Amino acid sequence: MDMVTLGGRVSAALMTLALGCCLLLSPAAAQDVALNTERFHAVSGAGGGALLEGVTVGESWQLDAALWLHVSRRPMMLTLDGVVDKPAITGRLGGSVHGAFTVGSRVRVAVDLPVTLYQEGVDPISRATLPRGGVGDLRLTPKVLLLHPDRSWLGLSMSSPVSFPTGNKAALMGEAGPTVQPRLHLEKRMFWPSVPILRFAVALEFGWRFRQRTQILDLDTSGEFTIGAGIRWEPLDRLRVGTELVASVGTGLNGRNGELATWISMTLDRAEQVDVLGGFTMGVGQGVGTPEARGFVAVRARLHPLRRVDPRPSSSAVFEALPDSVVQAQARRVDPGPPPPVDEDYAAWGLRLVGRSLTIDSSVLFDFDRSTLKPTAGPVLEKVAIWFTAHEGAGVMEVAGHCDSRGSDGYNDRLSLSRARAVWRFLVERGVPADRLIARGYGKRQPRMKKGDASTEEVHQANRRVEFTFLGHRDAHKH
Repeated sequence: MDMVTLGGRVSAALMTLALGCCLLLSPAAAQDVALNTERFHAVSGAGGGALLEGVTVGESWQLDAALWLHVSRRPMMLTLDGVVDKPAITGRLGGSVHGAFTVGSRVRVAVDLPVTLYQEGVDPISRATLPRGGVGDLRLTPKVLLLHPDRSWLGLSMSSPVSFPTGNKAALMGEAGPTVQPRLHLEKRMFWPSVPILRFAVALEFGWRFRQRTQILDLDTSGEFTIGAGIRWEPLDRLRVGTELVASVGTGLNGRNGELATWISMTLDRAEQVDVLGGFTMGVGQGVGTPEARGFVAVRARLHPLRRVDPRPSSSAVFEALPDSVVQAQARRVDPGPPPPVDEDYAAWGLRLVGRSLTIDSSVLFDFDRSTLKPTAGPVLEKVAIWFTAHEGAGVMEVAGHCDSRGSDGYNDRLSLSRARAVWRFLVERGVPADRLIARGYGKRQPRMKKGDASTEEVHQANRRVEFTFLGHRDAHKH
């Protein structure tokens, strides 16, 4: 059974489970009065923003973990006969723990547990002092990627968070029963190669939360419509800034709540496995879980999948062992700058690095229309990393992704850049200094072979490639 089939079956099973819960919950009208006032559901993966899920699921077999801390002012406001009642909770320090696992290339399963570390408030009915803390409802979120935003005009995915009543109801941290929230996620990515800092993503999600009926003061709801919208700006590879609005609309005067968030995220390490995020929100509406203001910080980590690679060779003169069908040398018209020192390994390779390039057929590295490295890419890129780290005098190397003529310019630009970034990340993980690598995507603008030179498929295959070009020291400063 291949990974695509496995992923499809797993996703079908997860969605069937979630929809089955929906059917069980929709007619429910439980008499147990419980209220979950912690509605801050941050996302665990780095593909989205702070409150808004991204469309993508990450690399195949990727592990994610995240830790959030947030402090809110008046996180619970209720009204009685349309008049704002005394705040039930005046302040709260909370957090959440997240974990996620990507199954194949299209399915992701995430779990999160909110925790209240400290709060001050009273029960809205009995006016008894609330417990100082407690855990919330455990939430499981299966997600299925349908259309990748880098390979389609519009990205599309589905998810269905299912929460279980594990929360401390006395601390107003738990629902009376399970809840289910089927959602649809949309994402449009915009990228202009001529102006690299102009990279944006616009995201939208909407769904319906099925939950048991809650009646407290003016609040009377058994379900609610959920919506979110946001925009992300990625001026640098390790810097992202975003603004998001998430909201829920239910019945009753207290059934409307939302938060407007602004955040900034920075990646800390060269392997792009750890990032920190911080921001603040403002409440929109007077529904349950709408704070007047909230500040938050998070640390998110991801473990990229282990690649099946051959043992690392002991010699640095390794390119002679690669077949001609995989690696080809070709002349490039670049300013060579001062030549690197020539040693025995350098001469044994038989390729003058500065002013020339090394080309690898993309089919060795990637599946068609994909930017995730194949297992066959490991042995080849391992040798690139070993040779490059052994020759510090070689200067800066450009990793360039190229596509064939099929598809739009925007699509090919994004795909070629994603492939170059995947190779860049692999080399950095293998010890190549990040400041000696430049990743670029040229789309289909620099074909190696033009129509008429060979059959159509041969032309396409020649143009689908990844090129390694040593820019030299002086030319590198121009980039």
